[in-house]
Amino acid sequence: MGGNLLAAAVNALRDGLSPEDLGNRVVSILAALLVGGLTLRAREASLRAARLEEEGRRLERERALRRLVEAVSGPYGQEAFVARAAQALRELTGAKSVELGRVDRAVLRPPHALVPGPGSGRLGSRLPLEFLARPPGSALVWGWTAPIRCSRA
Repeated sequence: MGGNLLAAAVNALRDGLSPEDLGNRVVSILAALLVGGLTLRAREASLRAARLEEEGRRLERERALRRLVEAVSGPYGQEAFVARAAQALRELTGAKSVELGRVDRAVLRPPHALVPGPGSGRLGSRLPLEFLARPPGSALVWGWTAPIRCSRA
């Protein structure tokens, strides 16, 4: 805009002021203002759409977590709880299969659930090192109550 006004002043001093030159300068300034305004509105609309999409993802995640809590809530014994938790985690993550169990001396032990069944999965076998790694600053093993193994389809 400033450059356009400066060029108009230089042209007016050198060649004089004509209505055609003045009209061209006004149209070019208006076009620049229009493009700038439309660009700002498009950017705002894009940011608003991104915020709405992120909010939708967050709400869906919260709904999924609520369904998970509802699925495992209730007066269940350990076996029933682990079975319902495995099914709920499978639905939450969209995994092809989920296996839950108790870890004792690096071996997966009951209560145990493998969804979809049937089968024993890794029950009674030594778990791979990635399930047994200790988090920094912790004396506990990651899977001390229920290691989770999810495989995607």
